[in-house]
Amino acid sequence: DLASTVDVEDRHLEEVVPGVVWETRIDPVTKVRRTVFISHQVEEMLGYPQETWLSTAGFGFKVMHDDDRARMIREVDELFTRDTEGTLQFRWVAKDGHVLWVEAHIVPVHDESGKIVGQRGVTLDITPFKHAEDAWQQSEQRNIAILRAIPDLMFLQTVDGTYVDFHAKNPKDLLVAPDVFLGKNMKDVLPPKLAAEFIIHFGRAVETGEPQVVEYELELNGSQHWYEARIVTCGDRILSVVRDVTERKSAELVIRASEVTYRSIFNA
Repeated sequence: DLASTVDVEDRHLEEVVPGVVWETRIDPVTKVRRTVFISHQVEEMLGYPQETWLSTAGFGFKVMHDDDRARMIREVDELFTRDTEGTLQFRWVAKDGHVLWVEAHIVPVHDESGKIVGQRGVTLDITPFKHAEDAWQQSEQRNIAILRAIPDLMFLQTVDGTYVDFHAKNPKDLLVAPDVFLGKNMKDVLPPKLAAEFIIHFGRAVETGEPQVVEYELELNGSQHWYEARIVTCGDRILSVVRDVTERKSAELVIRASEVTYRSIFNA
């Protein structure tokens, strides 16, 4: 009887381990891998009684999520073939249909000659951790998507104009390198007239609580660029979201030139 060969330590483990303790053995006659011990916690976790696991070969695979089953059969077989231990994560589907993420810690079981004859493990419910991990990943992905959607440049500054932080979609869009402007006041970085204009709009943003808009022109990489900065308060800081509007301004200039030409022809 295979069940009688299971080490008594399994029965001690089930009382102290916060998970499902189990053991499988290879039937010496049929060569089928069967569960010969499983702790009572499995019924609490999944709703299936111990008897079902002990009487149905491969029941642990049968109740796995469809998307995980083939991978898990392969990985468990690899651990057995290599006679090694491992940790695997997968999903089980409970009797009532709800899905649990679990983590199985698996070690080989050997006979007196040292030959591997089965596997023993502890399977823990890690569903809360996976949900927290998924939520964190979704939050990270959302934050990355937001940053990618923000055009061109962002600057976080003190009210008096000192640069605290920044975001640049393309570092080449910066007037000077970060190590030149971070921690410096914009009066030491920008042309004096532009810095003075920004200080005025910073003050208005603080006083009114309303967004401020500044359009300005700068030479960058040997060519003239137009920018639009939208300025808002961010706690005790000032946040400026900057867009390169050179194409828009160029189009406006072309339209204005066309209007002038049209009017001159019309009035001739």
